[in-house]
Amino acid sequence: WQFMFPVFEVVTIISTLWLLATPIGEETIQGNTSSLGDVLELLKDKVVFLLFLGILFVVGVDVGINTAASKILIERCGLDVIHAGYGSSVYFAFRTAGAFIGAFLLTRVAASSFFRVNILIAVAALAVLLFVKEKLLIFALYGVVGFTIANIFPIIYSYAIRRRPEKANEISGLMITGVFGGAVIPFFMGITSDAVKSQAGSVFIILLSALYLTYCAFSLAKKGT
Repeated sequence: WQFMFPVFEVVTIISTLWLLATPIGEETIQGNTSSLGDVLELLKDKVVFLLFLGILFVVGVDVGINTAASKILIERCGLDVIHAGYGSSVYFAFRTAGAFIGAFLLTRVAASSFFRVNILIAVAALAVLLFVKEKLLIFALYGVVGFTIANIFPIIYSYAIRRRPEKANEISGLMITGVFGGAVIPFFMGITSDAVKSQAGSVFIILLSALYLTYCAFSLAKKGT
């Protein structure tokens, strides 16, 4: 795997030089620059605040699964570090497939329905993951969660933009700030797993994050977002 780093370096250098040589016509931005206060002011809108937390938790689920995947396989199935690492690979493979397939499905299915169905499946998979110890089933559950969680981030993001289209720039900045959930959720996963001396604690925190997303999915429908 060490040989991948020179490959990444070469690709990065080529991409950078290509970008520098590419003429890009930029439009002149009209209007005032948004301040931090303008962005935080949006949190007074309850729906925007709900969506912001949704971004935080969906990123938390994403990073949380990646963090816990190999640890769960080591703890429950006795795999070595190398083979346990395939858990994250399975998760991201299905997440990539989910994002690709979801892009087509969302042109034919309402985003709200798609959100609700996928998050319910993800919650069910995480609930099973709390207890299961069979290796192949654990891998399968990683795939299910990866596939169903793949499109939730862009759905929530688009909801937020549609909620306040006149504040698109501020909304974008606020939503992207929510990616710090990738640092917050694993922190609580560590505390909980240490407390119960099992990776079931980590899965429990991920499950709670997914349950919030379930609330978010159905609450948004009621608010007509």
